[in-house]
Amino acid sequence: NKNKNIEYIVNRNQLSTAANNFFNLIKKIDVDKYNYFSFADQDDIWLKNKLVSAVHCIDKGNYDMYSSNVISFKDNKIKKIIKSQPAKKYDYLFEGGGPGNTIVLKKECFLNLQKKCLIAKNINDIWSHDWFIYAFVRSNKYRNIIDSNTYVYYRQHTENVIGANKGLLNFYKRAKFVLSGKALNQSRLIASILNLDKKNDIYNLLFRKKISLFYIILNISECRRKTIDRIKMILAIILLFFKINDD
Repeated sequence: NKNKNIEYIVNRNQLSTAANNFFNLIKKIDVDKYNYFSFADQDDIWLKNKLVSAVHCIDKGNYDMYSSNVISFKDNKIKKIIKSQPAKKYDYLFEGGGPGNTIVLKKECFLNLQKKCLIAKNINDIWSHDWFIYAFVRSNKYRNIIDSNTYVYYRQHTENVIGANKGLLNFYKRAKFVLSGKALNQSRLIASILNLDKKNDIYNLLFRKKISLFYIILNISECRRKTIDRIKMILAIILLFFKINDD
């Protein structure tokens, strides 16, 4: 009531996921009112200079999307989560560009993201809004930067959808998600929504069942930014090979 610039939107769908909530907001925002767009998770801690630093970085480098590293914390333990490794040709098909709570988008980029979300019939099947946003930005040739600085304390708890991939519980969540085949299904869904399945290289990489697994291994250096993640991905692909049915 005190701050008239704050608009309160209630989502009546109690079964909605975190990603669905963010997509719902993206669809409903009046883009004309603002020049920059950011996403806030209510349980994280932002440093006072978070937004101004992001906007300064965007303007200085003429970027369309900003994201950054974060510091995860739980029970007085903190650890820096590095996401700012150099981009790879296909990394956006398999991972995000940093936690969603660090993302800031320029107006034109956000407007086109909004248009895509409004026409995509299966957008609510997307598991991770920040992954999808990064894929949208990269596939549409917008310029992005993943800042090596950190301006967010990313709270870790048992209710994190996935979390910062630290600790046995979060490792178990991610391993289960990947080895079930759901991670590759998300990659295919994102590629389909962004009309990337019509590109020969991406079709070979994702949509040819077992043959695609070979393509991923052959292109593994372009699929993930971190060396350790590439090693994990090769192991996961080998295990998935024996689970996928080509029928």
